[in-house]
Amino acid sequence: MNSILVPSDGDGELSLHAVHFAFEFGKRTGGRVLFLMFGRDPDGKSPPAQAADRSHEAARRLELAISSARLRGLDVSTYVTNGDYVDQVVAFAGDHRVSRVVVALPEPGSEASAQVDEQVKSLRARLGCVLVTVRPRRDRPAPLVPEHETGGVSAPPPVER
Repeated sequence: MNSILVPSDGDGELSLHAVHFAFEFGKRTGGRVLFLMFGRDPDGKSPPAQAADRSHEAARRLELAISSARLRGLDVSTYVTNGDYVDQVVAFAGDHRVSRVVVALPEPGSEASAQVDEQVKSLRARLGCVLVTVRPRRDRPAPLVPEHETGGVSAPPPVER
């Protein structure tokens, strides 16, 4: 069976793009989708209050997306870990016989871009499976589950061009 891993280290808005891709791919291939959520910063640092609020909102949206995917028949499992992002993703992918790891890339030149680029290079070198990278489209906000599947929660407003 195809297993698709979506690791999420706290950038929920960005992770939602990887989640959307993994759900669509899982639906088409009959694969199961595994989420590897990182509990907190490996250094034990707490995020600033504003970042924590964004993280909680993204986590809520992710929970809604997972519930919706399960209702549509997708096999979805969630795991939580701590530690180094690359080490944990590589170990998890090997232990769970993952066929694809899906990672969303931030905008080039953004604050997080250099760190994510280094993580992707390390993952490509160490993973024994396919690494799929997705980039959010500028003309589309982070995907969310349709209102009729979430009890009234809607997607964020469209991005103005």
